[in-house]
Parts: sequence; structure tokens; C-alpha cells
Amino acid sequence: MVDVKDFLRDYAQKEGLFKDKKVLQSNYTPENVPYREDQINSLAGILAPSLRMERPSNIFLYGKTGTGKTLAVKHVTNQIAEVAKESNLNLKIIYLNCKLKRVADTEYRLIAQICREMGH
Repeated sequence: MVDVKDFLRDYAQKEGLFKDKKVLQSNYTPENVPYREDQINSLAGILAPSLRMERPSNIFLYGKTGTGKTLAVKHVTNQIAEVAKESNLNLKIIYLNCKLKRVADTEYRLIAQICREMGH
């Protein structure tokens, strides 16, 4: 029978298989997003007015699964959030995945989720 403490000590001393497991998570956003510069610049231009507390234009993104739509938006919104924080702006960015039925199958649930995200 293996002693649990011995197993745990051995495990703690071994080098892990991954350098950084965070990159495998679905909510991970890398610092740099290669090959999407045009799309990122376009999104940044559309959303930049929010840094002046102005309402930005609406954005409608569509495309095949896995092409980087969510990644590009999250990258830009993370950058906007950082600039807003540096500038002491009271700006809150929320992300809602409207494909999740428990979030957006009715208008009420969508509004309720936005309220929860806003802390109400």
C-alpha cells in the first residue's frame, strides 16, 4: 500500500507536464494575439469612445467556430479595462455568452444576468 504522504511529496517535487496550465482554460486571453491585428485595431477603434465615457457603436461579429472572434473581443476589452484603470475611469466591461441558454434564452434572463454582472 502506498503511503499518501510519500506520494504527495514525490508529486510536489516532480516537474509538471505544463509550463502554464492557464493557457488551456477557455477564459484565457493571451497578451499578444498574432494574425488578428486588423480585426483588433478595428474593434479598438469602435470601442475606444467608451474611454471618454461615450457610447461606442454596436458590434456584430459572426464567423465559424474557433476563428478568434471571442479572443479578439476579450483582448481588446482587457486592454480598454487596463487603460480605464490607469486613468481612474469608472468603466466596467462585462462579457455574456448568449449561446448559454441559462443566460440569454429570454430577455428577462439576459437583463438579470447583466444586473448580476453589474453588482445589483
